[in-house]
Amino acid sequence: MKSKFVLLYHKIQESGTPWKVYMIAVVVVFVFLTEIAISPLQKLNALEKSALSDSLYMTSFDSAYFNPELSVLAKEKSYREAMLELAASDSIQLIIDIPDSSISLSIKGVIIHHSRMTDLSIDPFFSRITLPAQLWIFSSPLEILKQQSTIIKEPVVEREAPKDTAEANQNAWQPDTLIQHPAFLRLSTTNGFRISVEQDRNVTAKDRWSRFFFHINNQIQNTGKAVWNFILLRKQDYHPEISISLPADEIRSVYRALPEKAYVVIKIQ
Repeated sequence: MKSKFVLLYHKIQESGTPWKVYMIAVVVVFVFLTEIAISPLQKLNALEKSALSDSLYMTSFDSAYFNPELSVLAKEKSYREAMLELAASDSIQLIIDIPDSSISLSIKGVIIHHSRMTDLSIDPFFSRITLPAQLWIFSSPLEILKQQSTIIKEPVVEREAPKDTAEANQNAWQPDTLIQHPAFLRLSTTNGFRISVEQDRNVTAKDRWSRFFFHINNQIQNTGKAVWNFILLRKQDYHPEISISLPADEIRSVYRALPEKAYVVIKIQ
């Protein structure tokens, strides 16, 4: 074992690079990866602290909610409170019902569109949030701060003007054809949560490439931000994610219906 270290030392010496540089590089990478690894715990602690510091909320929290049967009712109550607050809005808003595996659009408390999820994946982070913090977070709608998608938000169909009346009458009943891009959507909300919605079928090569680039771009952005936070000596942020699969047409309908300033209510398990 000793001879291996001696050989390694001689190789470093021959390369002309001081061994201290390698050691510093190893330490820097180790610290960076450690910060990334503990970021979920820091995020969890921050949310717990915010909930506990809300004295008005904590005075209304009943310790009996920790009873398994009552906790289900408490979560339902939290969901109803968020829905009631959402109903005050005049615009279309989003509802994600995890126990029901459904996603809906509502306006003034009325469901106007309902879609059944074909697949659902939830970051284990959400199950680690204590009950007081869960009720505190999800008893109000979460604001959607950023919308990223491969879908054209407001499609415009270009058509040539008809040459005569006969051609105009012929085109009057023909449906407009619109090129539909693969459907992938990511919503970033308050508290740093993310909702990823992607089409449940990727049949063509274009679908698969679109999915790959959509996710790889997200990874590049996350890595770049993490490195920048590390350089500026900032705490690393963590973004718990809910991943949903829907038919492509359903995703397009949901995304195009959402206003620029939208909110989402999430019903937790």
